[in-house]
Amino acid sequence: MRISLDWLNDFISTDGLSAANIADRLTASGIEATPIGTLIAGDSLVIGEVLTCEKHPNADRLSVCGVTTGGAPMTIVCGAPNVAAGQKVVIAPVGTELANGMRIKRAAIRGVTSEGMICAEDEVGLGDDHEGIIVLPPDAPTGMSFLKYLHLDSERLELELTPNRPDAMSHRGVARDLSALFGRPTTNPIISLEENGRPVEEITSVLIDDPEGCPRYVARVVEGVRIGPSPSWLAGRLRQVGVRPINNVVDVTNYVLMAIGHPLHAFDLHRLAGHRIVVRAAERDERFTTLDGTERTIPEGSVFICDGERPVALGGIMGGLNSEITDDTTDVLLEAAYFTPTRIRRTAKAVGLQTEASQRFERGADWDAVIEAIDWAAALIQQLAGGSVAKGRIDAYPQTLEPATITLRWAQIPRVLGADVPREESKRILTALGIPVREETSEGLRCEQPSWRPDLTRGIDLVEEIARIWGFDQIPSRVGGVGVPPEEAPPELAIVPQLRSWCIGAGLQEVITSSLVAPRYADLFCGDGAKVEITNFSTSDMSVLRTHMLPSLLDVARINYSRKVEGVALFELGHVYSRKAEDEYNQRRVLSILLTGSTGQVRWADQRREWDFYDLSGIAETIVQRCSLRSPEIVHYDGDEFVPGNGARVLVAGKEVGQLGQVRNDVCELFDLPALAYYCQFDVIGLAACQATLSRVKPLPRFPAVERDLALVVPESVESRMLENTIKEAGGALLERVIVFDVYRGPGVSKGEKSVAFHLDFRAADRTLKDEEVDTFMRRIVESAQGKAGARLRE
Repeated sequence: MRISLDWLNDFISTDGLSAANIADRLTASGIEATPIGTLIAGDSLVIGEVLTCEKHPNADRLSVCGVTTGGAPMTIVCGAPNVAAGQKVVIAPVGTELANGMRIKRAAIRGVTSEGMICAEDEVGLGDDHEGIIVLPPDAPTGMSFLKYLHLDSERLELELTPNRPDAMSHRGVARDLSALFGRPTTNPIISLEENGRPVEEITSVLIDDPEGCPRYVARVVEGVRIGPSPSWLAGRLRQVGVRPINNVVDVTNYVLMAIGHPLHAFDLHRLAGHRIVVRAAERDERFTTLDGTERTIPEGSVFICDGERPVALGGIMGGLNSEITDDTTDVLLEAAYFTPTRIRRTAKAVGLQTEASQRFERGADWDAVIEAIDWAAALIQQLAGGSVAKGRIDAYPQTLEPATITLRWAQIPRVLGADVPREESKRILTALGIPVREETSEGLRCEQPSWRPDLTRGIDLVEEIARIWGFDQIPSRVGGVGVPPEEAPPELAIVPQLRSWCIGAGLQEVITSSLVAPRYADLFCGDGAKVEITNFSTSDMSVLRTHMLPSLLDVARINYSRKVEGVALFELGHVYSRKAEDEYNQRRVLSILLTGSTGQVRWADQRREWDFYDLSGIAETIVQRCSLRSPEIVHYDGDEFVPGNGARVLVAGKEVGQLGQVRNDVCELFDLPALAYYCQFDVIGLAACQATLSRVKPLPRFPAVERDLALVVPESVESRMLENTIKEAGGALLERVIVFDVYRGPGVSKGEKSVAFHLDFRAADRTLKDEEVDTFMRRIVESAQGKAGARLRE
């Protein structure tokens, strides 16, 4: 929101106050304000007259102009095709710094000395047009400052407003705060309106069929207007606050909006069927073309402003192309209404439109300002565009809005602020802010909520108003004696830094990706019923919460491959989401790891090694061992994301904490990956649950281990993990370690069978084992494997 100090003077005197002074006080009171200077640069820009214009003797496309700014004539070389003698133009004398940073110097151009520049729009910062110079009306005063002529010489402020202050989105709203801050009175516009037309009831009518969405609608009619450009004072003020002038009627509605904060709309009366207004709720899948020329599907329940046949405006947001003011308009119907904030906010978000009107209505406009706003607009249109104002106005007000009564207790102020604001000062502040004090007692005040402050509903709100105007810097600082005990973090949060550290130590790179993904990615590993769709997404590629981390990491790998990176090792700690029931959702924190492409390690034969399943399982086992101080079980698993037969579950004490495996080839192709990919995902809560709290330390063994190798031939369906558990059970307490070191299929092994080779370590804590003892255990192991798995020794 931009504020012009010149415009602000219409509502409060700023004599003796600089833009910096005002900005400092507003910022300290809760409205962040920054001085931004005048709209265009170049204080020395001046209006000049072209006395002569002749062709340059040495250049076909240049002209040599004799110009004056009220003093002695000067020569300027100009390249604009539209320059001509007798024109009033904008002159940048020598020494002027233009909007683009260029400083004007006296220079010889093709042998002719030029003593300034005749400016185009883009050179003074008024627009992007560089087709020709600015040509002013013939009555523009020669020698007058160009900024002053266009009413652009005012300092300005840029405001950053919080959503609860729609009242500050106008010059009058800011003036109220300044009145309280500086103790200066405010003034309101004097409206001089002559109702010299026929009765308004003979011209139009208003029917509200949706009072919940539009509690109040006021209409006025002005007949016989002449559409044309606005005078420079009006156009200049609009430009200062960032509004583009259009024509005198539309500019008046924008002027009143920026002045007192209430949005208005002007319809071409003869483009309204039946010359009537009907306010209703939109039906399902209705289409409507707004003023910007875009046809939109309007959400059911939106507020529609209609004529006798069709919608003509999207209430509180934007008018329709079918009823806009054009150069041929002669009769105007003015609208000033109050719309329910939630209805406007919902529609504006759904259709993706944020306008000056919607920003105010969705925060809460002033329901009592409609009469003042429409009367002032009608008076200005009559003044600037002529015409006759119809007698009376139509005020459809089926549901009267009543202000709330707010009770402020004197004891509440020191209790909340820790400082006792004088009672007279408190009353002065509230009165200056326009908050009526209806009754004063020894206990406190009974106030009435201003119609322009929907955020004031309780006594504590008034305490805040008093505090911000009185000055937060006047409230003494005290160190409290009561501390808030720290809340113990959930176990899954406590383990996150450790997981991150372990992954980095394993050589993985952390990535952070968006939780929002395209629906096609969510569909890869999740049915439609489990997806969590976003209703107000910004793009369709980010319209669903991810159900799995794999697509996010594969997309990162794809980007790296496209930039000639030969391989990546990634991890991410993030959330995945799913729908459990109609209105029940699930969010889980997971650790995901992806390996693909080259490891970056060069072998002796100068061949790069690729990441493989064993690299991934090694990293996964290390993470589990560091969490639980025990080795995990890796069991077969055919997940949707993995190549059949190349997936596994990770178990700790029989409970599943993660999955790992080789990513399906078709999924890799979907992301254009040129190499195999391996993926692991852990449930962070599961890892936290198995985390060991005590570390057990045991001494190094005093006696050597006895090592044996064992190769068993088993049916193809027998898992290595099952054989390993059988060996451990039969080996007893002296079997210290079992490792699978080979799986063989080929000559010497029948079809449908495989040979699994194990390395076994036996050790006793109190002696060196003899071969005879170990042989006994080996026979027991072979017999147990034969009985439970149909195994036999490989010959």
